[in-house]
Amino acid sequence: MTTGAKIIEEKEVLLVKRIWNFIMGGHKPPFLTRIILLASLVSFFYYFLWNTFRYFALLFIDTIDNPEKIKANMQSLGEKHGIDEALSSFSQFFLAMILIQVIILVSMIFVYRRQVWGYYLFVVGQICALVAPVAFLSWDYFMDEIDFLDKAVPIAMIILFGISMMRLKRVKKNAERERIMRQL
Repeated sequence: MTTGAKIIEEKEVLLVKRIWNFIMGGHKPPFLTRIILLASLVSFFYYFLWNTFRYFALLFIDTIDNPEKIKANMQSLGEKHGIDEALSSFSQFFLAMILIQVIILVSMIFVYRRQVWGYYLFVVGQICALVAPVAFLSWDYFMDEIDFLDKAVPIAMIILFGISMMRLKRVKKNAERERIMRQL
């Protein structure tokens, strides 16, 4: 490899490292918070990919063979749960869930950076993820079609993030006390 190529490669690595440090900050959060964030990241990818797949499947439903059968099944599911215009409602729901997952991802970045309001944003995102099926579809659909795990994961994440947030607040409070004591 030539010297010029090495310099370009080093600049690319440096740029990536700068972007990473800008997004993630300079300090790692405590171990428990990192574990919770890792679990949340797995959950994020699952729900984000699943809802993205479902959204695009509905968006391009007319490009597959026999879309009438699928549309009829979706309409039947909608009628069963009292959902008007089922295809449109499901499409809006999947898009809303994708946006909610993006909000949750942004909140996780701020939690990693030890920003307290990132925890609040995370909780709001998880609550929206729980409320969205009811708001876009129906309560009956939420109770019958959304499985227990899809209801339990957001609740568990809220509890875990609450514990992590309380620990962060305690650490910040203790650091503030120590700073005041040193000034005296």
